[in-house]
Amino acid sequence: MCAILLGGLVLAAGADGRGEGCNPKTVKGTETSPSRPPVVSYRREGGLVGGMGPFVVVSKDRRATVTDGACTARFRLKPGSWNRLRAALRDADLPANAGDYPPPDGAADMFTYTIEAGRDTVRITDAVRPEHEEVKRDLQPLLEAMSRTVLIGMQRMPQPCRDE
Repeated sequence: MCAILLGGLVLAAGADGRGEGCNPKTVKGTETSPSRPPVVSYRREGGLVGGMGPFVVVSKDRRATVTDGACTARFRLKPGSWNRLRAALRDADLPANAGDYPPPDGAADMFTYTIEAGRDTVRITDAVRPEHEEVKRDLQPLLEAMSRTVLIGMQRMPQPCRDE
C-alpha cells in the first residue's frame, strides 16, 4: 500500500473513477486543454533520497491527474474532496502568499512543495524560517489536500507502480 507522509501524518481520502495505469510514455506535466484549464498544480521534490516526486494537476471539472515517474492516474475527485480542496485553496490566499520560502540555514533532507494556481506560485519546504511560519500555517491545509489527492492517484495506479 502507498502512503503519503506529511508532518508525521498518514493522509488518505476517497475518490471515484479509475486510474489509467503505468505508462512509460507519459510525459510529466499537465494533461489539460484550453477547455479544462488547471485550477491548481502541485509538485513535491526532495526528501531523504531527493529527486522529483509526484506531480498533480486538478481542473475545474474535478478531474485530477497524478504523475509519479512513468506512472499516471487520472480520476475525478468526489464532491466532498473537491469542496475541501477549493476551500483550502481559497484559505491559502495564494495571491498574498505567493513567493519562494527557503528552508532555514543548515536544513537538509527537506521536501519542497510547489503550488501553482492561476498566476500565483508558492514554493515552500517542510521546515521554514521563523519569519515564514504564518505562511506555512496558511498553506498547511492546502498542502494536506494536495497530498490526499496524490494518495488517491497512487492508489489507482497498477501494483508495479505502487511498488516502486
